[in-house]
Amino acid sequence: MRVAPLRAELDWPTGRVAGAKRSVPQRTADSPDTTASLHCGKAFGLIARRSATRDAGILAVIFSLFAMASSPASAGPVLWVAGNSGQILHSTGNGVWTPQVSGTSLTINEIAFINSKRGFAGGGTLRVTTNGGLTWSAGNTPPLSGGIVAMDFIDVNTGFAGGNPGNAKTYKTIDGGANWTLSLQGGFSSVNDIEFLDANRGWLAQGGSLRRTVNGGTNWATLSLSGMNVTEISFPNALDGWVVSVQSTGSNPSLAVTHDGGATLTAQLLRNQVPAPLRAVHFIDSMTGWAAGGDGTVLHTSNGGTTWDDRSIATTVDWEDVIFINALRGWVVGGTTIAGTTNGGLSWTTEYFAGASGLKSITAIVPEPSTLVLGFLGAVLLAGFGMRRGR
Repeated sequence: MRVAPLRAELDWPTGRVAGAKRSVPQRTADSPDTTASLHCGKAFGLIARRSATRDAGILAVIFSLFAMASSPASAGPVLWVAGNSGQILHSTGNGVWTPQVSGTSLTINEIAFINSKRGFAGGGTLRVTTNGGLTWSAGNTPPLSGGIVAMDFIDVNTGFAGGNPGNAKTYKTIDGGANWTLSLQGGFSSVNDIEFLDANRGWLAQGGSLRRTVNGGTNWATLSLSGMNVTEISFPNALDGWVVSVQSTGSNPSLAVTHDGGATLTAQLLRNQVPAPLRAVHFIDSMTGWAAGGDGTVLHTSNGGTTWDDRSIATTVDWEDVIFINALRGWVVGGTTIAGTTNGGLSWTTEYFAGASGLKSITAIVPEPSTLVLGFLGAVLLAGFGMRRGR
């Protein structure tokens, strides 16, 4: 899911933001204080002040731009990695990873952040943070024996979580994990991955099936995939998506693509065409993507998967997850290792190698330029950053 760049139009003389129900946005626990200003993202804010000179009858409009947390030039991604033994690691994209205290020793299979403050970590239990991971508290874990295997949150309230074989149900929350209701009865195969594009359109990988919904999980359509056990999916838009299978053998598909939202799938790579089983896939648009897997395998495409080039790392690490925030900057995680690249995977740097084995999941929040348009004398100010989820 992507959060569109923040764009507001200020209507003078009322000071009302076009499209808003109130002139002054209401503050919530997950939003900054907007009583005195209209904020463009977290990096910059804009204060619009009006003063009238009674004697002269002249309306003076004063605009002041001020730095909030950091300048746009220095704004970068915020990342988290999670795994076995309750591990959570945090980075600001500078190659340094700092452990966070999750409050659990149970495995964390999936970590998801909605913005730079609000996040969820799911596995043997559900952990929740409202301050970027400085502290984590217990959430209400959905009734999945064996805990959460896959999870995705669309916003601070709405999320989905799926479980292990034998109890591979999928549950939905609309109150930030306080309560969960059954969305999909499931079956014997584990729910390995869940990805939602918006509140209505989403997909989940379950064994040899790709399931999709267009109504927020009320109904699910199923596409069976012969010879595949889908471990991860990536949909950069509503039509184009890729799935990878870790258990494919011989001439069975290791990676397949859909261009109709998951109604049909076409094999792009067979198991005997890749160096090792693939476990993860991530596309940033309909053309550019990466797949990762066993023995340091990393593959890259710039033409939607028509051809793939090898950008593997010389290691025996089995990569469990891959994420890129643009065509150049990305990370792979697995075992005890986090590796990063600044050139699309042509070369890699080990950013983290320590702690217990079993790093499993990575997520990112990325700043985006925002535009504030002021409807007074045709003035236009560019200011600030919105936030976009990397996954």
